Amino acid sequence: YGSGKYERVGTVEIQLVKSAKLATIYGGSDEAGITNEVNIYLKGITANTIYGGSKTDGIVTTANIFLQSGTVIDVYGGGYGGTTTTANVTLEGTANVTSLFGGSNTNGTVETSNVELKSGKLLNVYGGGNSAAVETANVTLDGITIDEIHGGSKNTGITTNTNVVLNRGTATDVYGGGYDVGATNTKVTLNGGITTNIYGGSHGGYNNTLEITNSVVNINGAYAKNVYGGNMGKGTVRYATINITGASSISGKLFGGGYQSDIGKTANTGSATINIAGGTIRNDIVGGSERGTVYGTTNINIG
Repeated sequence: YGSGKYERVGTVEIQLVKSAKLATIYGGSDEAGITNEVNIYLKGITANTIYGGSKTDGIVTTANIFLQSGTVIDVYGGGYGGTTTTANVTLEGTANVTSLFGGSNTNGTVETSNVELKSGKLLNVYGGGNSAAVETANVTLDGITIDEIHGGSKNTGITTNTNVVLNRGTATDVYGGGYDVGATNTKVTLNGGITTNIYGGSHGGYNNTLEITNSVVNINGAYAKNVYGGNMGKGTVRYATINITGASSISGKLFGGGYQSDIGKTANTGSATINIAGGTIRNDIVGGSERGTVYGTTNINIG
């Protein structure tokens, strides 16, 4: 623990260089301490879990985690519990990580999470928490190759605003929302790199009741194979919007709605909108969902 049990601490710095066994690291306190700033550096050890925040009920104002070398299974910008105002996690160097969460594990809350993926190895990332809420979650792909990116949380915990920005690197599946949970407002912005599938909404998982109010996908002079404005698999998005500009290229499918997922509901209608101001669309442009229903309107605007 970087901050003890009940203490009030200004700045904590933890350098993870050597360890005889798998460790769980908390940048914050064991119970109800207050910490202004936490800086954790992974530099060569093999760890089980790293938390930028507290274990039970502490407060961390700013948690910074720098994953530079070594191996860790799970990383949380927030805590297992407690409150973290701002969580910043940077994957760089040669670090090897299985799962990275910008938010907390189960009971904790994070106001703003910032995850930056520069280099190293990572299987999957969530801008939100495992089963915990985040107010604003930001994930930036800036160099690595990764299978899945989720802007929201994994199991439970609504993220109010998600922002996934793809600048450089390679991603197979990108979701503006979470895995098995919805969000309020989601956004995916593709500026560069190579992306196979983009979904403005959530993965769907096992939860057919998950909802997203607004999803936005922006393709800015970049390439993606398949683009969907809504969810993949389950749940609903009420308002889905795709904006394509510049020298963008979509080589596969383009659907304003989701895949096996609806837009709106019978008693709460919505819309799916595609705006194309530039680029090359190599196949059909479909305003609705693939294997799903649009309860409301579809709009396709070209030019």
